Amino acid sequence: YSFDTTTVPFSIDPMVGLVTVIGKLNATVQETYTLIVICRDLIGNSSSVLLTITILPYNNYAPIFIGAPYSAHVAEYAAVGTPVYTVYATDADIAPYNVITYSIVGGNDQRKFAIFSFIGVVYVNEVIGHPATYVLTIRAQNVDPFSDTNRSLSLSSETTLNVTVLDENDNSPVLQPLDANRLFPN
Repeated sequence: YSFDTTTVPFSIDPMVGLVTVIGKLNATVQETYTLIVICRDLIGNSSSVLLTITILPYNNYAPIFIGAPYSAHVAEYAAVGTPVYTVYATDADIAPYNVITYSIVGGNDQRKFAIFSFIGVVYVNEVIGHPATYVLTIRAQNVDPFSDTNRSLSLSSETTLNVTVLDENDNSPVLQPLDANRLFPN
């Protein structure tokens, strides 16, 4: 047994025809290999058959955030549901391993912010009410549909979103009694 080419990541046992992997396979790069297997007997007679090998996808790549780290600002009395920022990550894997979910995993102890997990929009979850700065840690995680419930085969990456809560003019002016002697000295 033999192949018609040697530039493939497979070998074939010349006596029994067993095909084995000898190189790196990546369905993202090449999904199928079509090979011609040639069989020769001891007196030189031969025949050939077309062999198609399909490489199944695997979760090879972690998501990568585009344009990270991020910064945004929001008013201190912004309404619940007000969008603050949209984070975005890509995944070089092919389906079904390139579906990304987002979560806030740090810097949000008071739960002032939340995120729409499938679209990456960070929004106000609770009225903040005072100027502050929050450094949120955002995780992008690809979904491995074949892993256990702990997502042990999923891959992830993290970045930060610095949110500055802007002071609003929410205090009424206070009038102080005037001292006429200070305004109109003699």
